[in-house]
Amino acid sequence: MITKLLIVPFYFVFLITLQAQITPADIDKIAEEEMIRQNLPGLAIGVYQNSTINYLKGYGYIDIDGEKHITTDTPFRWASISKTLTAIATFQLDERSNDFSVDDKVSNHYNHWTSNLIGKKVPDKLRKEAITIKHLLTHKSGIQHYGRGLKKKANEYKYKNSSTYESDSDNFNADSAIDIFKEADLDFNPGSNYLYTTFGYNLLGAVIDTKTGSYTRWIENNIKNILGIPSLKVANGDFYGFRKPRDGIIIQGKDSNKEYVLPGGGWESNIKDLLKFAIGINRGQLLSNTERLWKTNGIKEYNGLESKISNGKLSVWHGGAHGNLRTLMYLMPNQDIAVVVMIPAQYANTVNIVNSIINKMGITKIYTTSPVDKCVSGMNSSTKKFIGVWRKTNTDVLLRNGYTTANFNREWNFLKNKGYQVFDIEAYNYNGNLVWDGVFKKASGSFGMFRNYNHKDFNKKWNQMNKEGFKLFDLETYSKQGHKKWAGLFKKEIGNNALWRNFSTKSFASKREEMAKEGKKLIDLEVSNSKGALKWSGVWIAGQDGLLNRNYDLEDFENLIQTRADKGYKLIDIETYTVNGKRKWAGIWEKSLQIQHVSIGLKYCDFMKLHATYSDQNYELIDIERY
Repeated sequence: MITKLLIVPFYFVFLITLQAQITPADIDKIAEEEMIRQNLPGLAIGVYQNSTINYLKGYGYIDIDGEKHITTDTPFRWASISKTLTAIATFQLDERSNDFSVDDKVSNHYNHWTSNLIGKKVPDKLRKEAITIKHLLTHKSGIQHYGRGLKKKANEYKYKNSSTYESDSDNFNADSAIDIFKEADLDFNPGSNYLYTTFGYNLLGAVIDTKTGSYTRWIENNIKNILGIPSLKVANGDFYGFRKPRDGIIIQGKDSNKEYVLPGGGWESNIKDLLKFAIGINRGQLLSNTERLWKTNGIKEYNGLESKISNGKLSVWHGGAHGNLRTLMYLMPNQDIAVVVMIPAQYANTVNIVNSIINKMGITKIYTTSPVDKCVSGMNSSTKKFIGVWRKTNTDVLLRNGYTTANFNREWNFLKNKGYQVFDIEAYNYNGNLVWDGVFKKASGSFGMFRNYNHKDFNKKWNQMNKEGFKLFDLETYSKQGHKKWAGLFKKEIGNNALWRNFSTKSFASKREEMAKEGKKLIDLEVSNSKGALKWSGVWIAGQDGLLNRNYDLEDFENLIQTRADKGYKLIDIETYTVNGKRKWAGIWEKSLQIQHVSIGLKYCDFMKLHATYSDQNYELIDIERY
């Protein structure tokens, strides 16, 4: 026994000394990089290492339009991290009560679960009576998850609408919460399989509520007050966060009352108190045997926290997800480490952030880092189709989709301050509003962006910028409230520059020949339809002119792309438009040895999947269009 006591502290200290102490500057950089990579409006992070809370901070916005910043006091939903609270409360009862065990049947403590099932299928009633508290803890009860079984089909099992839930004075009406799914069939025999289920943890909360007289009071008295986490409360208001429901366009929306799933996903607090909760688990402040949360009798098992041993190091965690939010609580109990992340965005990847933080501590990443340039849960495609041109340049880019004029300007300024510049902009109408897409990449030098000018004023701006040494390199024309508008991107550089607009098809060809004789090459093309007639506009810079082809059908245009590529010509710009109701295509080519990929007609999620693949292969997206 003496030998064991000597070895354990030595081993623990040895592990600690292997860590690199992370600094606030390190985490600031990680947060900044992930906000840029993932297109996150904001986030909150808490880090505990070596018995010290060495980092708590909020970044960005919880409300972009209202410019409401995230602070360490900003409340966030815990979402499914709430299950860890409920698991702890269950084990507390098991430790303290002589007539309660996790091996007990649920119906022994909460008979509402199987009462009034007369007339229902007898086999299912018997299966429900067989469910134990341990089955609920480990997600092996067979209770469906929001209507989904193992086949994971929406509405595979029916349940009542959450609007049927009726609150009470304790902010959790157990019977009303259970009635939502009580009559739904089980997906499998209890104990025979695994199905993650929030409703199963609701039932666990109902057991605690019946056994203690109040589930919420038990949490308050035995967890909240013990750890000193005053902001912990029932999430029975509204929470505003961000989604990308269609084509990568960010929208802000609210998620309403979550009291009906309180034990499984309905608690909230600020980042400070979530970190305190994580530290309390690390320090063993809430249970006599904290390891029961992730294993039983030495066997790894989900009992409120997931776990993994990698390179001899134990990690335990629980994440959370709502329709406009992602959270993650990550612990390394033997290394005295805790990291918590709260992000008001459905599409956020919390794992990438935690990986970056623990890697900076000198610990090999525990999770697999996922790409961010693809559709994830909650992101879908509209009927719009996308065009992309990629070049092998070893340059990475950032995409921003569907920003209002004001918010695109805010994002442009944010990225500009981080060393990025916008190289391609697109304007279009979305649900009656003018919105903007942009392609950004790292670049040095002086740039300018000007938008929403009429023809005359844009010409004045172009002349002014030329006098100051700025050259137009990207032109955009669009309609705003029925009026034709112009926008442009400028870069300060030496060389000739020309802008010609609103030419007929024939006269534009003549103008291009004239520009070529003056030693200028066409680099950007814009086409619009005015009273049934096409109007062409273009941007020229100094150089040898390439090739221009217009008014092609899609099949012929795709064949032309290959023919041009075989002869060493690569696309600079693609334009698509309609003539008499038929879609047509135009393109500008230049001589180039760079390898090129072109994709036309993919829906957004397929387009982004392809973009992620090409980005991994060091291809730069140089042109993007939607139609």
